[in-house]
Amino acid sequence: MSGLPKKLRIRYSYSDSDAVCTTSRPERSLLVIPRETDKLRSLFFRAMREECELFLKMYRFLNAEYADDSKLPLSPRAWPDVNGQVWSYPQLSLYCLKTRFDWFVTMMKLGCQEAEWPEPAIINTKAGNHMVDILANLEKCQRFLEAKIAELDGP
Repeated sequence: MSGLPKKLRIRYSYSDSDAVCTTSRPERSLLVIPRETDKLRSLFFRAMREECELFLKMYRFLNAEYADDSKLPLSPRAWPDVNGQVWSYPQLSLYCLKTRFDWFVTMMKLGCQEAEWPEPAIINTKAGNHMVDILANLEKCQRFLEAKIAELDGP
């Protein structure tokens, strides 16, 4: 392991036909993607729509079954510290969903930047958001994704 650098710098370069991702070591090319961008973007945003639907399903369930425990689903106060305490089902679910939600927001931002679309203001990760606000934002996000997928797929 001593031969590996601690940090690899990743550089992206694009041409009309290819997208190439390379590391700081030129001999290690990570990725070459043909530039069929609409198909790739559609696939990416379809995956993001599936994630959004999963969040809606899980957050609606937690809101219906454990309303008192899931009022602030993105707040660290929604689950105990990791110090040997026993976690309840809603606490564990909210924690897992929060980490996945952070990934989702990052991917949505990157996807919108790559597609050169304005970043949707509907994605909000403030810890003080209430469940009803998050559900409303996810529903808006789902509609946004469906519209963009339809736009990419064309007639």
